[in-house]
Amino acid sequence: MVNPEEIRRVGNLFRGRLPDCILDLALSYIDAGEVPLAVDTLWEILMDHNVAITKSEYDKLLYLAKEFGGTFFVPTSNQLAYMEKLVK
Repeated sequence: MVNPEEIRRVGNLFRGRLPDCILDLALSYIDAGEVPLAVDTLWEILMDHNVAITKSEYDKLLYLAKEFGGTFFVPTSNQLAYMEKLVK
């Protein structure tokens, strides 16, 4: 298993494209030991804010969901399709 700090590194890629306060909220779940919730929240805020992402970022987000989402967060087909539309 990968270090949960990987979520923080990926999340920080979106600084400047998301308000810091919202991104900080998502990443704060890591410190609280709620790693799957951090991944879920990161996905949700990216979709809610229609943040353009690269293919590389998309791949990293998928990896995080598989590694850290557990049974708490498994992207649905609708979420995957929506996230794919954000790839620019």
